[in-house]
Amino acid sequence: MYIFVIASKEEHDKCNTLITCNKSITIFFTIVSLIVMKPIESQRLIQVRGELTQEEFASRIGLNRVNISNIENGIQAMSIKTAKLIKEHFGVSLDWLYGYTDDNQIAYTPVAMPDDKDLTIEVLSKSLEECQKDKVFLQGLIDKLSK
Repeated sequence: MYIFVIASKEEHDKCNTLITCNKSITIFFTIVSLIVMKPIESQRLIQVRGELTQEEFASRIGLNRVNISNIENGIQAMSIKTAKLIKEHFGVSLDWLYGYTDDNQIAYTPVAMPDDKDLTIEVLSKSLEECQKDKVFLQGLIDKLSK
């Protein structure tokens, strides 16, 4: 694929390359660096992964980190199998993951549960403490409004 860019004479003179075709046609083109957008599924994968490392995310869906890295960097396309695994583990639709719709964002915020039982208990206990604080705060608001 060839990309020809029309540039000003000044820009052209700075970084031109000369190609001669059939000894009579001279084509000037400017060498430009292109910003390549990552595929939508790469962007969505990064969004779904959130705070998880590539290693943690990959282990949750049964892949290796290299696969996740390659998809995120646009080197490898996301397979249907991988997309289905992400859908099942993180509650996103395939349409959203592949960019067919923006309406069905992540249905819920996934909570990464550690594989270690003691660590899982610790994470759940902290979550319960936060819920208790919220309950006390909300009860205080209800009491104030009831007066």
